[in-house]
Amino acid sequence: MYVPQQIVNPVMFDAYGYYALPLTEFKFETTLIGVEIYSLKPIAATLWIYIDTYDTCGETISCLKWISESGSSYTYSSRVNVQNFITSFGYNRHILSTERKVNKGQMVVIWVDFPIAIDTTNDYLNSDYLVSSQAIKINNKYNWRFYINALIKNYYYVNYFYFNQSFEPKNSDNVNTYDVAATFIDSNITVTKSINVTNVKKINFDCPNSNRTSKNTLNCVGEILTTDLSTNILVDYGDCNSGSLSFDAEFSDGFGVRLPEMIDPIVPLTSISTEFILPNTEFKFDTILAGFEYYVSAIGPFTVLLNRITECGNGKLNESCGNYFQKTTSFSAKVIEKTFSLNPQNLGLNFFWMKEYLTVPQGWIVTIRFDSIGRVGLQTLNESYFEDYYISFGNIIKIDSNRQLNLLFKALTAHDFYYSKENLFNKTYSFEGLYNIAIFNTTKSFYVTSSKSMEVMCELIEGYTLDCNLYLYSQTQTNSILIDYGDCHIPDLLNTTGNLYFEHFGPAIPRSSTKAAIYSTTSHFLIINNEFKFTANLLGFELFANQNGTFQLSFVKLSNCGDTITCSSYFISNNRANLSFIFNHSLSVNEGYNHILLQTPIQIPKGAILFLGHLENEILGLESNGENEFGDLIYNTNGTISYLDTTGIKYRFLINSLIDTGYFYDQIKISKKYPISAQYNFSVKLSNSSIFYTSVAKIQKENSSIKDFSFVEKKNFDIKYEYENETCVTNFTSSLMDDLSPICYLSVDCSLLVEIPNEFTNFSHPTQIFRNESFSIPGTVTPQCLEAYSLTYKWTVLQLDSNGNETEIIIMDNPSLNSLFLAILHDTLFYGIHKIKLEANLTVDTGYIKNINNVFFNSTEAYVRIIPTGIEIFTLENNLDYMKVGFNQSFEVEPARFSYDYDQIAKFDELSYEFFCFIKNRSENFTSLNLKNFTLSHNLFDFSKNLTLLPECFTDPAGFEIDSKQTTLRILPGGLIYRSKRFYLFLTVLKYHDFKFYQFIKIDVVPAPRAPRLRLECKFPDLCIRSVRSTRIFAENQLSIKSECFDGCQESIDILYTFDVQVSESGSLNSWKNIDGADKDNFLFGLNEKEMVISQDLFTKYSELYYWKVECMIQALYDIEGDYIDVNSTMHLSLIKPPYNGSCVIEPDSGFALMTDFMIDCIDWIDSGGDVTEYLYFEL
Repeated sequence: MYVPQQIVNPVMFDAYGYYALPLTEFKFETTLIGVEIYSLKPIAATLWIYIDTYDTCGETISCLKWISESGSSYTYSSRVNVQNFITSFGYNRHILSTERKVNKGQMVVIWVDFPIAIDTTNDYLNSDYLVSSQAIKINNKYNWRFYINALIKNYYYVNYFYFNQSFEPKNSDNVNTYDVAATFIDSNITVTKSINVTNVKKINFDCPNSNRTSKNTLNCVGEILTTDLSTNILVDYGDCNSGSLSFDAEFSDGFGVRLPEMIDPIVPLTSISTEFILPNTEFKFDTILAGFEYYVSAIGPFTVLLNRITECGNGKLNESCGNYFQKTTSFSAKVIEKTFSLNPQNLGLNFFWMKEYLTVPQGWIVTIRFDSIGRVGLQTLNESYFEDYYISFGNIIKIDSNRQLNLLFKALTAHDFYYSKENLFNKTYSFEGLYNIAIFNTTKSFYVTSSKSMEVMCELIEGYTLDCNLYLYSQTQTNSILIDYGDCHIPDLLNTTGNLYFEHFGPAIPRSSTKAAIYSTTSHFLIINNEFKFTANLLGFELFANQNGTFQLSFVKLSNCGDTITCSSYFISNNRANLSFIFNHSLSVNEGYNHILLQTPIQIPKGAILFLGHLENEILGLESNGENEFGDLIYNTNGTISYLDTTGIKYRFLINSLIDTGYFYDQIKISKKYPISAQYNFSVKLSNSSIFYTSVAKIQKENSSIKDFSFVEKKNFDIKYEYENETCVTNFTSSLMDDLSPICYLSVDCSLLVEIPNEFTNFSHPTQIFRNESFSIPGTVTPQCLEAYSLTYKWTVLQLDSNGNETEIIIMDNPSLNSLFLAILHDTLFYGIHKIKLEANLTVDTGYIKNINNVFFNSTEAYVRIIPTGIEIFTLENNLDYMKVGFNQSFEVEPARFSYDYDQIAKFDELSYEFFCFIKNRSENFTSLNLKNFTLSHNLFDFSKNLTLLPECFTDPAGFEIDSKQTTLRILPGGLIYRSKRFYLFLTVLKYHDFKFYQFIKIDVVPAPRAPRLRLECKFPDLCIRSVRSTRIFAENQLSIKSECFDGCQESIDILYTFDVQVSESGSLNSWKNIDGADKDNFLFGLNEKEMVISQDLFTKYSELYYWKVECMIQALYDIEGDYIDVNSTMHLSLIKPPYNGSCVIEPDSGFALMTDFMIDCIDWIDSGGDVTEYLYFEL
């Protein structure tokens, strides 16, 4: 060690004892010739020089390295006293009287008892050590060396190399060891040294709002101590999320206050024989005490003590002595662990260095006792420090009641570090629960509370609508509310946003005056709006007073409510309360707005309600609020409650309770319109909570009601943070949807009766309807249903065969099939029995509810038999039923040619007919012939096939013939003989669909070989329309009728024609009348001609008459000496006229194409040929 000859302001070390000087270790064998030393003792002093030899170092391991790494142990194999010298103040150079050989690895050791100058300028060079059985650095904190040097004969070169190297910690230990090797270039000499790199990372943290969080947020503070400012502080929040902390750390070399570089005037400390406790000196971790740094304001001795306090200093942040002393005024026990007597000789900054290793455990704290005049300076420092106190018999007393003061004192430690005490983080969690937060190797558990309360109020209005208000108090800003309306529909999930945030229970208090309502000053009041929705610390009150004064208040718990259902909800339908008092207090107030804080917060449990005693002179303000759902209540002496106002106005007192944890508030209005009358299981659940309300809403047209809500406490979520394959996994289970009815039991109670007239319901005797007749079946439906509904109808027509099998008949373009009144047009159904089924569906309008039975069905059946309208059997031309023939004249009976089917579907040429013949007396009346009066045992076809049988009319079976299809009967010449008193009656019978149709014709055989046969027809066929029994003609045209003798006139020598016209109103047998003679002359032409014309003017004159008949008689003369043979033929006419008498109505009378449904109803129209059976509608 180089020793300068002159040192300005040398640093003095008051040495006493043996000191090893590692820098004097001999690097090779040489000769010691002397020493250099810089003494600071003003007078002469003795320096003893020794040489120590070691067995554990010197050859391969440097003894300098050995002594610096050996810890505190020191052993040597031999110690040789070389020589002693008398030194003087300042630089000294002493030469040995006898040079001494020294070996490699030996070291100079001195013994001194006087002050020596020391080198404090280079902390990289090794320290000198006080040695006995231990080797103790002369300064436990720094590498200090004496200015002493060993002189040798040899010269050598020495270089000091300085380098910096940052190391990444190999593990989480506080100390990591690294081997550093140095090698000469181009040499095999390598020096390796193990380096201990400290990596102290300590944290002491706490989340003071654990168990009473607001907004689901933990607010955490802590102390961080690290030897590396660049340390990345990772935090595991315990919810599978992590982060890193940023902090502003202050460099520190000990525990206590940092002494300012510029000291303000020192505050004198006048107390005598007083002990002071210094909370800032509490040791944050186990370390080596290096000494003390302090500022002396008065020279003199004092005592420093290291202590343990029983109630604090256990390493927990919230239980540090600094925190503890802020909350108390005393402690019970102080244990003195170590005492130091200090006697500084200079004012200002002073140091005291330890001459031994002293490991101080975490939690020890410094106290200073001033027993004499010595004093440590005081000063007001920044508020990041705890203030110091003086103590007296276990009591903690502020040094100055008006300001914070600190003694300028610090306990120096062997290790420097960075220290931070600050708010570490604010962490918002998604769920309530216990979270294990880990920082460094420290893990602590904190509970995140998410207090929630919810109230549900419902009332019913008309129209099946349920109106409800939900009031949500939650320390979580966002929530979900599941509402199951019990309507078999997916429940609604409402999301809240926490629009309002409060830190009080009760109304907001106005700052200006408010009008007070009148109330009885002798009453007691339940301030229902100040109900605590969750457990919280009461800090004080806000209120508005009408005047100065004092009143009493309490908090009460009710046995009926509070823990489950809120009391504000309970009192909606209940009027009795059982109270128990839990807190009483007296408030002195000033007129106007008051903000009053309690001296000590009081914990108020969930459900507690503010209770006010007698309010003299109406001291407390009131307000009414139409939107306020809860009014404060009067508590009567009999335990019942009543409202402040009986007129329905809800009043509340202007007072609220201030709490230490806030909450978010949401008021949600819901309106539910139910579609049908039913009992609905109504329930409301709040997510991530245990809140579950149920009720039953009875919805009906009148007097709907809802029961009081029942509260079911059941947690609806579970959250676990678990490690799977070293990966944190969040396992969240929600049971929010549980407990909802999995099966919908809603039903609609409706029915309907379907009826038709009894005449249609007889299956054994169906109603018979002619095919060409339109018919209708009116249906009636009688519904029994209180709900809104719609009805639909459907008629199905089924044809039954002889075995009862059904075949559906598809009828197109008939809208009545979907109405109550079925109308079947003529000619729609074929012959046979039909089952006509009316089905009615009643569909209840269930709105959005789709999964319940809302369709009700009923049906009834009608039975009709469609029968042929009728077939007119005509066998002779012009529909004649009488004819004269000669005895040698043939003629045909041709029903297939001349018959008429009213239904116009019969194919006459494919049908078979039966022909019969009877001989009748001319005297018999044949005006009305009935089939059942004749015996029809054998027809002519039977006779033709069986020659043993002879028909009544024929003497010879060869007198007639019938074709194979039995459609035509031909009477052959000579087949019929002349009978003077009798005539022939031919009967033609057709069996058609279980009905018999027939015609009788009278054949008169004249006593001549032949007789004329006459045919009448329209000369212009286009002007005539053949109908069943008549030919229809247009009255607007004249009519020409021509006659033709188509048989029997060939051999006549003269033919006479005579026409006649008759008219009738009904066409019945005896209703015919002749045309007036003048009219015949004016309007009938060719009455004795072969052709006759009727003028249209005659039709006009007789327009009221519908039926007309034209008769023509022809007389034929075959022998000039004989008589004329006359025959008659008749042609029936009917006039064609437009329909009349009816009306048509259309509703509405205006609308839009393809959008408006029009109803057209036409009734009572009469056609000249009969009733109107079909209406055709045309789009214009």
